[in-house]
Amino acid sequence: MTTWLQNLDPINDNVPWVWDYFTNMFKQQFTDLTKAQRSRQQLEQLRFKFPDINQYITDFEDLANLSGYTVGNDKTINLFLKGFEHAHDLLNGILAPPMLTTYYELKDRAINVTKSRQLINAIQKNTLGGFNNFRPPTNRPFFQRGNQPPQDQNQYAQRQYNSTNAVTAKMATQLLTP
Repeated sequence: MTTWLQNLDPINDNVPWVWDYFTNMFKQQFTDLTKAQRSRQQLEQLRFKFPDINQYITDFEDLANLSGYTVGNDKTINLFLKGFEHAHDLLNGILAPPMLTTYYELKDRAINVTKSRQLINAIQKNTLGGFNNFRPPTNRPFFQRGNQPPQDQNQYAQRQYNSTNAVTAKMATQLLTP
């Protein structure tokens, strides 16, 4: 094997040069030349969809790399913030003072603001008057609180008593009876 390698002519039998030539020609022939352009268009149209902040950041960084952009420069920071144009409350939280200047600081703040908004929404959803149109349970007697509907529709027309008005009703009936 060594004798064969030593017998090669460095100019005529330059195998690495032939391989490099082949790979360059292959790339020119079969490489997708519009990939970067399509990635730039997708990056321009990328929008944040609440609450998927991690998916937005992953998609943004992937598209920025495919587009040939450096993730930390001003253009990519502006594109990152442009993705929040439909979520004004989050954008205001991200741009709140003190003003951050690097992409990674803005990314961390975007994550924190989104997680805070998720927590606030969860708390409001679980409290009375939250976003989920909470309705209190119907005021039916204990024995009718199952899934079966009431037997008589006129039952709701009758006066319902609970612990606060039962005493008052009893006293009123005692006063009215001779």
